[in-house]
Order: sequence, then structure tokens, then C-alpha cells
Amino acid sequence: MRSKVTISEVAKAAGVSTTTVSRVMSGTGRISELTRQRVFSVIEQLDYQPSAIAKGLIESKTYNIGLMLSPKTEDYNIYENNFFQLFLQGIVSVLKKYQYDVVIAYGDEKDPRALEKFIKRQKVEGLILIKSLVDSQNIIKLKQMSFPFVVVGEPNIPDVNFIDTNNSETMFELTQRLAETCDNRIALIASDKELYSNALHIESYKKALKHRKLSVNNDYIYIGDDFFNRQVFLDNFITDSKNDKSIITIDYNSLLYTINFLRERDIKIPEEVQIVTFNDNQLLTLFSPSITSVEMPVREMGEKAALTLLNTINNEETSDGFILENTIMYRESTR
Repeated sequence: MRSKVTISEVAKAAGVSTTTVSRVMSGTGRISELTRQRVFSVIEQLDYQPSAIAKGLIESKTYNIGLMLSPKTEDYNIYENNFFQLFLQGIVSVLKKYQYDVVIAYGDEKDPRALEKFIKRQKVEGLILIKSLVDSQNIIKLKQMSFPFVVVGEPNIPDVNFIDTNNSETMFELTQRLAETCDNRIALIASDKELYSNALHIESYKKALKHRKLSVNNDYIYIGDDFFNRQVFLDNFITDSKNDKSIITIDYNSLLYTINFLRERDIKIPEEVQIVTFNDNQLLTLFSPSITSVEMPVREMGEKAALTLLNTINNEETSDGFILENTIMYRESTR
């Protein structure tokens, strides 16, 4: 097996010093065009592949970007469906074109000290935050440090690069459609009180009801993951009226809990209660009945997040936010 070609061998074959080869590869220093072409010709002939570490040292780059996750175990619900997998595929598909790698980073959204420590170790050139919390301390700290980053989900903090989908318009459309048969008897359930996107969901839900001149019943909205309180909420909603009802669940955990709750009480879907959820999953087609859901362009979100971050790292002009289009997949759980 042929040993890996070294920079010294390239320099010897081209008749120049190793420093000249380094400068040609990094595009720095005053090198004549003739010498530059000769070095590149030798690199191609010998199939020279520079060490990623050496290349990074030459160019003062790590060629890494970080994907920030929370270390809290309950936050790994993203692995229960294909969101994280598709999002990561999108990121990697872009990064490999630019010879970048992704590093998984961990940080508490309420305590930016771990994030600050990670950045100071100079392991990555930029960060992608997997979710946007209300008044996120990590976002505030990154802005203060002028460190390149992009957020998944529209933040409530101004002048931040983010990638999101048209969730507000989607929620408005879903609520309007369900109201055709249920009037205002539409429950909204989500697990995370701190996600800013849930506040936007509620806003669009209320806007849709008001648009149809229907009253908003705040007792039909529950945000939280407390088992007992969520059960009380659903009990109250189901027994409040015998008329047709609908339930919109924002996340996978809320969906599974709601379906189990209805089945235990022998409440038929969609005859008695219609069910809708965000974050489409192929498994939802296997449910009986199959579940109406919102298909998000998750892989495209990953691609756009990676491109936006790389543009920010390279000081290229970027838009603050990119909004991608959702698709509502109507199935058997709605009429």
C-alpha cells in the first residue's frame, strides 16, 4: 500500500520550499503565478491530501461547526421521530462540499457558561442552535461575543439569523379547517413552555378563531408536560361538551399521550374527536386511524442552516431569517 504523500515530497518535486507549498495552498504570501501553477500541478500529480489539522493551522480555521443540544435527557425527544436525523443529513450534505465537519456540543439554555467555555476552546467556527427559547441566554451570549451562529426556529430576540417554517400560517389554516365542523371546540396541546414557537402557535390559533368570529376559550389551551395536569386538561375538554371536537398537538409526546388518553376512554377518532399534529413522521401513516400532520422540509432546514452559518463565518451578506413552506398531510384522523 502506497504511503501518504507528504508536503516535503510535494516541495521537492516542485523545486520549492515547504513554506512555499503552504502559502500556495492557503492563498497567502507573494507567490508568482508560474510557481503557483507548478505547485498545483505537482499536488494533482501526486494526489496530495493535506492533513485537516495542518490545513486548519495554516488557514487559522478548525473546519468545524457545532450543533448545540441540551444535555437534559427529556430534551432528546427529537430522536423519537425523524426530525433530528433529517436535519443532520441536511447539514452534512452542505458541509462536506466545503470540507467542514459537524461537532455535537452541549449547553444549558439557561446557563451560557458551558457555551462560552466551549467557544473559548476554539473547537468550532460557528454554532447551530437546535431550538429557540424565549429570551434564550445562549442567543444573548452569542450576540455579545459576536460569534457566528444560526437558530432553528424564529427567536423573540432581534437581529438573529434563523431558519424556520411558516408555522404561523399553517396553524391558522389548520384551525380554520377544523373550525368548519367544530367551531371553537379545538384544543391546543404542547409540551414545552419555554419554546418561543409555542407562543406563536397560540397567537395564530387565536387569530384564526377570531377571524371566524368565534370566541377564544383559554381553557382549551395547555402547554406543559406535567402528567396529572395534562390529564385533567383533557378530561375537562372532553366532558365540556358532547359536540364535535378537535385536538391539535404540537409535538410527538403530546400526540402519543393524547391518543392513549382517548383510547383508554374508548373515544373514537375522528368520529368524536379529530386529531392533528405537527412534525410529520412516516409512522403516523401506520396508526389506526392514520394521523393528519404537518410535513416540514426538515432536510432543507438543515441545508439552509449550514449555508447561512458558513456565509456568516465568511462575512458574506445573509438575511436575518429564512422561512420555508410546510405541507399539511390530511389523513384519516380528520374529516
